[in-house]
Order: sequence, then C-alpha cells, then structure tokens
Amino acid sequence: MADQRIAEPAQSQMAGSMAAVMAFAAGLGAGAALGILFTPRSGSETRAQMKQKADEARSRAMETMKRSSEKMKAKMEETRSKAKQAADDTRGQLTDATSSSSRTHNAAM
Repeated sequence: MADQRIAEPAQSQMAGSMAAVMAFAAGLGAGAALGILFTPRSGSETRAQMKQKADEARSRAMETMKRSSEKMKAKMEETRSKAKQAADDTRGQLTDATSSSSRTHNAAM
C-alpha cells in the first residue's frame, strides 16, 4: 500500500515528462517540415532533404526517449528502494514494540 502511494506521484511525473518530450519532438518535426517546404528547391531535392531531416529528427527523438526512459527507470528503482526501506523500518519498529509490550505484560504477571 505504501509502495503504491510513493510510486504514483513518480509515475505521474514521468508521464508528464514523456508527454513534454513527445510534444517537443512533434513541434520540432512540424517546424522542420514547414521550413523545408517553403525553400526554393526542386521536388526531388526537397523530398531528399525532408527524408534526411525526418531521419535526423527520429534519431534525436529516439535518443531523447531512451535517455528519459533510463532516467525514469532509475527514479522508479530509487523510489521502490526507499519504499521498501520505509516498510522494513516500520515492520522492525512494530516487532520491537510488540516484543516490548509482551515482555512488559509477562513481567506484570
């Protein structure tokens, strides 16, 4: 339960980051396409340039997504580790409290 509460904000933040990266890539692609279309070149030159720019944009987008994915995975693992440590600490405190209570109860008898 605690793991889920800790992981949800991180997942939401990652989804927002991924959406921003995708919006940036889409805007970059649209701008490049419009710039190419309005330059005076022959049709074959324009198509070749558009293909080259699209390939470059795709490569940059894939690299950006790969880096973002790696960062997200690292952050998720960090969050998961912190949640597990918090759960283990709480479990230990409960065990200590239960043991202490049992000793006190037995001593009173």
